[in-house]
Amino acid sequence: MSTLVKVQHKGQVTIPTRLRRQAGIAEGDLKKGRTFGPFNTADEMIASMKAQLSKRAAAAKKTQPSR
Repeated sequence: MSTLVKVQHKGQVTIPTRLRRQAGIAEGDLKKGRTFGPFNTADEMIASMKAQLSKRAAAAKKTQPSR
């Protein structure tokens, strides 16, 4: 199993680029508390992220003007 995140000694977390893109996280973003989880496994977290991305895509599709 490959490492998904690394927690530093001061609590800082390193999240791989692929996961940051999937979660919509950019440098300098401020996030309010825990929005999803806790998760028992990394697979649960990834499934939750994919579900949220699907919801965002569906919402964005609804707000796009018709052609």
